[in-house]
Amino acid sequence: MLARLYEEGLTLFKQGEIERALEVWHRAIEQDPHPQHAWFRMASSSEERGEHGPAIEFYLRAIAEGDASPEIWFGLGNAYDQNGQHDRAEEAYRRAIDANPSLVEAYNNLGNALGSLGRHLEAIDCYRRALDLKPDLFTASFNAGNTCVEMEDYEGAIGYYRNALPSPQDRYKVHYNMAYALVKCGHFSEAIACYRIATTENPADFEAWYNMGNAFLESHRPADAIDAYRRALALNNRDCEVWNNLGNACAEKGDAVEAVRCFRSALDLNARYAPAWNNLGNALEDTEGCQQAIDCYTRALDSAPEGASYLLNRAVALARLGRFKEARTDIARALELDPDLRAIVDALADLDIMQNDIEDIAN
Repeated sequence: MLARLYEEGLTLFKQGEIERALEVWHRAIEQDPHPQHAWFRMASSSEERGEHGPAIEFYLRAIAEGDASPEIWFGLGNAYDQNGQHDRAEEAYRRAIDANPSLVEAYNNLGNALGSLGRHLEAIDCYRRALDLKPDLFTASFNAGNTCVEMEDYEGAIGYYRNALPSPQDRYKVHYNMAYALVKCGHFSEAIACYRIATTENPADFEAWYNMGNAFLESHRPADAIDAYRRALALNNRDCEVWNNLGNACAEKGDAVEAVRCFRSALDLNARYAPAWNNLGNALEDTEGCQQAIDCYTRALDSAPEGASYLLNRAVALARLGRFKEARTDIARALELDPDLRAIVDALADLDIMQNDIEDIAN
């Protein structure tokens, strides 16, 4: 009778009739003096429904029956982890591993829990243990790569992502995340190749197109950057950062008119976006004059008063208009905010109109 009830519940569960399966298992529990298996099934079904709190309760009841299997401890760890109780998840995963040291998924998930607790080196060790047991566990390689990114170990991340590449699953995620690490290491050509695959796998991903545009821009390939930014804007034309970077690409390509239009589009979306005001000032300085540029740099500084580069740009425009006293004030403040700008200030002495005054300020 009990076996039939358990089997009936399992059949219903597999058919997706979870409510009826739970009802049948409840009837079995009422008749079974040691209903550990039923509690385990109910916990699993609750997890399937995303009901982590009830799942935890059912797992604990199964454990209370004694001699809990590694799978029960593992399931409890998953429920705790999904419920945001990562410290308790760690304990449950360790109990699962103690009961079965070959339970490879427990090492992987323990790594996830430890990563959530900020214990990244321990997490990496768990992923390595999982990969020792199953070298083609691509999920562990991917998770290890993500953890290396958290630690800003981008070269290490690239190595783990490469190990995850053969997986037919999550090709998009692996290539997208690896591209980020490659950019951080300055490997722009490889990053672009990864973004191309990511956008092929998921053409509707705005972020992938945008980041590919950034990689092209860093590689001084403005035409390709423009194409990628426009693909991003076709998906979401309400992002001021994309408009701003598209303007930068147009400016690098030599299309000042289109650059100005893009910077203005960025500012239409966010009138306090300082980088766009600064870039608009750069674009206008040569086309409409220094006063218009100064107005833009001032608007940038209204939003970002500690923008040292904005101060320096305004100083140059002021000096070109012969307003050296104001330029002196801006340069002094810029150097106070960012002493590394000293080399740039020294280079400005090459401008005859500024030479004497800039040398005095820099010294």
